[in-house]
Amino acid sequence: MMGESRRSWLSVAALFLFCGSFHLASANQEIDQYLGRKLNCWKPELTYDTFKVKFFFSSRKKSDQLYTLDNEFDSRHYDFKPHRRTAVLVHGFLGKIYGDPMRALKRHLLAWQNMNVIIVRWEEVCTNLFCYERAAADTEFVAKQIRLLFKSLDQHFVQKTRILQENWGHVHFIGHSLGAHTVGHAAKLLKYEDGFEIDRVTGLDPAEPCFETIGKAPLRLSNDSARFVDVIHTAVARSKNSAFGLLEPLGHADFYVNGGGPQPDCNKLTIFKVFRKQRTMTDLSYHKLFPFALNGGICDHFHSVIVFIESVKQVAYSEGKQEAAQCRFTARPWQLGSTAEQQTEAKEDSCYASSCPEMGINADKYEFPERTYLVSTTGKEPFCIVPAQPSNSTAS
Repeated sequence: MMGESRRSWLSVAALFLFCGSFHLASANQEIDQYLGRKLNCWKPELTYDTFKVKFFFSSRKKSDQLYTLDNEFDSRHYDFKPHRRTAVLVHGFLGKIYGDPMRALKRHLLAWQNMNVIIVRWEEVCTNLFCYERAAADTEFVAKQIRLLFKSLDQHFVQKTRILQENWGHVHFIGHSLGAHTVGHAAKLLKYEDGFEIDRVTGLDPAEPCFETIGKAPLRLSNDSARFVDVIHTAVARSKNSAFGLLEPLGHADFYVNGGGPQPDCNKLTIFKVFRKQRTMTDLSYHKLFPFALNGGICDHFHSVIVFIESVKQVAYSEGKQEAAQCRFTARPWQLGSTAEQQTEAKEDSCYASSCPEMGINADKYEFPERTYLVSTTGKEPFCIVPAQPSNSTAS
C-alpha cells in the first residue's frame, strides 16, 4: 500500500514537471504586440499552446451544433441569426464540475428568449489540476479563437446577406473563472483590432491565481472590454492565492455576494455533491480529487455561475407569467474593506425594487453611480431575497 501511494505521488510530481516544461518547449513563439503575455505566476513569460477550440451553437430550433474554425460556416445549419440576441459562454478551469453549469445556463437563456447561444469548449488544456499555469496562458489563444469566430461570422453575413455589425442584436460574453479573463480579452481584441464592440461582458468570479497584479496581468478582464462590464464575486482572495477569485473591482459594476464569500450554502460537505453529479467518475484521478476534500472553496467559486443562472430563471418566470419575479438579487452600494458591522448596516439599509439596481441578467438595465455593491443571499435556491415594497400609505 505504501509503495502504491509513493508511486501515485511520484506520478503527480512527474506530471507537474511535464506541464511546466511543455509550456516553455512547445508553445507558440509568436510575439503579441497588443497586450503581451506576462502572467504573475511564472518567472519566464508564458506563451500559449495551439489546440482545437470547439464552438457549440444553440437556439430554440437547434442545439449543440459543433463548429470549428477549420470548417466553412453555414448559418442555415447552425440556425444563427445575427439580429437576435447572442450569448457566448466560456467555462473556466475544470469547467465541467458542478453539473457543467454553462450547459445549464444555456438551457435557461433559451427558456427565457429565442437567441443565439455559443458555448466555447477548451477542456483539452484546462482539466488537469497541476497544469493551471498552462491553462491560464492558454486563455489568450482561446480569446484569439473567439475573435476569429466573430470576424468570420461578420464577414459571412456581410457577404451573404449584407447584414452589418450595427444591425446585430445585443452581444453578451459571459465567462467563469479563467473564462472571465478569456471573454474580456476576446472582447478587447474585437474592439481594438476589428472595431467590433461587444455590448456586454459578464465576469463570474474571475480567477485570481496568475492575475493578481494589474501591471503583470494584461490579459485580465477590465472595464474597457465592452460597453458594459459587470462582475460577480463569490470567492475572493483577501490575500495572495488564498482563494480562487479576484478581490479587486474590474468592471463598471462589481457585485460582492455576501461580501465575496464564503457562501452560506457552501461547506466541506458540498464536495460530495460535486462527485454525485459527475457522469464519469473513472476519469477522475487521485491528484484531481484531493483538493476537493479541503473545504467549500470550489463551491464558493462556482456559486457565481449558480446565482447568475437563478437571475435568468427569475426573469424568465416573470416575463412568462407577466408578473413580478419571485425575488431579485438586490445590490446595495458598499465599500471594499468594510467591517462586519458595516456590512450588516448595509444589509439593513432600505432598498426597494424600484430604487436599487440588481445583480444578474438584468444588471444592464440600471445606472451604477457607485462601482462596488453588496448582494445578500439566502442559503438555498433560488438564493435571491424577496424585495421589500415601499408603503403605499400617504399622510392625511
